Amino acid sequence: MKTQADKKSVKDIQELKQRFTKFSIGLFAILTLSITLLASAYTYILQKSYTDIALETELKRDMISAY
Repeated sequence: MKTQADKKSVKDIQELKQRFTKFSIGLFAILTLSITLLASAYTYILQKSYTDIALETELKRDMISAY
């Protein structure tokens, strides 16, 4: 026969499980967004660097062929 204390502890355990689940989902969402942001920033930096190098090379080639 379950006592009042047993019912409270079962309820507390269920509440803790729900909190942990919500926390886990929130943490997963934050980590996913952070990784996506980092990947986007890295891609942007690589693209910007490549564009600058390509433009510089094109200008040098045009200058050389102009003479």
